[in-house]
Amino acid sequence: LSMFEDGYRAINQHTKYEGWHVDVDMRTGKIMFPFYRSLQSFWPGLQVLYGDLPEAKSLFRRFMGVWDKYGFVPEAYNVQSKEPQEGLGQYPLRPEVAESAYYLHRATGDD
Repeated sequence: LSMFEDGYRAINQHTKYEGWHVDVDMRTGKIMFPFYRSLQSFWPGLQVLYGDLPEAKSLFRRFMGVWDKYGFVPEAYNVQSKEPQEGLGQYPLRPEVAESAYYLHRATGDD
């Protein structure tokens, strides 16, 4: 558990950008890709399992804001331009958002 906690703290310290988690250079910490990628949608569910409900709810609201705006989660959403990132393929069968929604609902009872 201590290894996970060290990693969790490092992720929150180094990859957060305006409430999102983005790809950063491991040597410099500078943003490489300011994207919310659809595969990141599992993270709020993991946060629930860890017990960090406030962070899980906050991040999940951001993800659902993208979903509400476009009717789906694009493969990558540019958090700086606030638009889907062009030039990437799309795979619509992503269960990660549903998984996080399930864990949040089970933990909070919220819809």
